[in-house]
Amino acid sequence: MQEVWKLLGIHAQLHISRHPMASGQVERGNKTVVSMLKKYVSTNQKDWDIKLPLVLMAIRATPHRPTGVPPFEMMTGRQMTLPLHHSPVPGRAA
Repeated sequence: MQEVWKLLGIHAQLHISRHPMASGQVERGNKTVVSMLKKYVSTNQKDWDIKLPLVLMAIRATPHRPTGVPPFEMMTGRQMTLPLHHSPVPGRAA
């Protein structure tokens, strides 16, 4: 795998999966997800698993400050199709 990375000019940074503190980027991502979930889960905190996909979609659709591009678009090369793109607004012509 290292030879493939070298051919493609990729500098891989590996970390231990059960030790996220080894990667500041992973730790920062986890902090963002937890922070957003805290704002949307109910007071009994039992619906976090229902809200998680929505929070992840919001994170993936939001442009990042350094690049100005959403993560989804960065990874796929196309804009994310959001639910609002499919639902007609009541009272408006489609």
